[in-house]
Parts: sequence; C-alpha cells; structure tokens
Amino acid sequence: MAAMRSVARRTWVQVAVANVAGATLAAASGALTGEDIKGQPAFDLFDAITLCVYLGLTLPLGHWWGERRFKAAIAWLSEDRAPTLAEQRRTLSLPLYFAVLSMVGWLGAVVLWTLLTGVGHTFGYTVRVAVSIALGGLTTSALTYLLSESTHRPLVALALATHVPDRGLVPGVRTKLIASWAVGADVFLLMIGLTFLGRSARQPPSATAIWFIVGAGLVAGTLVVFVAARSLADPLREMRTAVSRVQQGHLDVTVAVNDGGEVGMLQAGFNQMVAGLRERNALQDLFGRHVGEAVARRWSAQPGPVPPGRGRPAAWGRPW
Repeated sequence: MAAMRSVARRTWVQVAVANVAGATLAAASGALTGEDIKGQPAFDLFDAITLCVYLGLTLPLGHWWGERRFKAAIAWLSEDRAPTLAEQRRTLSLPLYFAVLSMVGWLGAVVLWTLLTGVGHTFGYTVRVAVSIALGGLTTSALTYLLSESTHRPLVALALATHVPDRGLVPGVRTKLIASWAVGADVFLLMIGLTFLGRSARQPPSATAIWFIVGAGLVAGTLVVFVAARSLADPLREMRTAVSRVQQGHLDVTVAVNDGGEVGMLQAGFNQMVAGLRERNALQDLFGRHVGEAVARRWSAQPGPVPPGRGRPAAWGRPW
C-alpha cells in the first residue's frame, strides 16, 4: 500500500501542475490576444485575482473528489484479494476519470469567464474567450490522462496479475495517437484562428500574441506527443528485451502486464507463449528420460499436439 500511496501522490502533483500550467498559459494568451481592442478591457488585475481564487477552490475540491474515487477503485488491494472484472475496469479507468474531472474544472471556468466577459465585451469576443478556455482545458485534460496512465502502470500490473480480459479496457493505440495529435497540434491551430474573432479587420492581433500561441503549441504539443509515444515505447522496449532473453534460451522470463489495451494483451500473449515453451521443454525432458534424448528431440520437432497420457503421440504414426 505504500507504493500505491506514492502513485496517488504523484498523480495529484501531476494533475495540479498540469492544470496550473494550463491556466497560466490560457491567462497569458488571453491577455496578449485581447490587448489593443478599442473600447474593450483586456485581461486585467480583476481577472488575475479571480483566476487565483478559482484555482484555490477547484484544485482542493478536485483533489478531494479524486482521492475518494482512487480509494474506492483500489479497495480490493487494501482487502488483499484479486479484483473482480468490474473492479478491474474501475481501476484501469482512473486516468480517464482524472482527465474528465480536470475537464469539468475547465468547463466551470468557461461558464465563469463567459459571464464575466459578457459584461462590456462584444458577443464575438466573449465566444472567443469561452472557446479558447475550452480548448486549453482539452489539451490539459489530455495531458492529465497520459501522465496518470504512465504513473498508474504498477497499479494496473497488480489489477491484471490474475486475469487479463480478452478485450481492451482502455482506449487503444490508434485512438491514443489520433487524440494526442489532435490536442497537441490541431487545438493550437484553432486558437491562432480564434485570435481574429471579436476584432475588426483594422485591429488584427499583435505578432507577439500569435508567436506566443505558436510557442505554447510547440511546447505543449511536443509534451503531449512525447508522453503518448513513451507510453507505447516503454512496454514495447521491455518486450524486446524479454524476447532477446528467450532467444538466448532463458525461459524463466515474464513481463508485467501493465496496460489495459492492445499492448497489455500483447504482454499477456507473450507470457502465455513462454509458459508453453517451458511446458514443452519439461515434456521433452521427461520423454527423453524414457526413450532417449535424440528421439525426444525429434518428437519435439514434429508438428501436432502434445503426446496424450495414453497411447502414442500423433507424430508416432510416421516412420523415424
């Protein structure tokens, strides 16, 4: 349980840092893209104070709510038993839950700043602010999911230690890569386009604002894609190392099944394959003690089923 408390602490820190960083970037972007519009106030001290108060309220509330969900999901672990299929699903869905919880906080910010911006601003400007906050929340929530998924690998390995479902319980590789590209690149392209919304043609956004969004997109997009790629590359690298050991004749190798999608099913399939090889070697050794090693090796090279307990193996019908 000490290891799980460490997983929980790392998750809370990652979620908090991701959301604070996202809120800071959104505020800076709003201040830069909203400046120099005649007759309309930009991001000011009141907005900054409101943002600090909002984060001060929502982050502890989100931590409390997320911790309740985390403890409920791993109740089977504190009871020192294997999880049921429903408990497996709840455990593996924790990263998605934290991402949704994060997005709920951002949607609350959309509502709040829509009301605040609607006073003294045009409809187009208000829509731009609301959509920009929502897009920033989408990127932050995606990063929250990817970071939480990586942190929860030891917990997932415990949840799948006794039984691996035939179907994936989390978004697959294709979904993850497409979503990572969308929130890591497309979102910031949309944000650049939004900087022109609510402005007249004679008052374009400043070059500083455009380049700030470009820079934020490069940093955030690279981070999202890097974390997504690492979540796929790390288990595959472990698989490649395990395959190399099997090729060298080490059949005591197993890999931890720490993914609830296609990668996890691949890990489980590898473990089953190695277990089959160990069983085949044991049968060959036992068979060789009775009929000789040469005959046993020749039998093991024949295709067909394992020799039954009674009668002749299927391969014995052929001449030696």
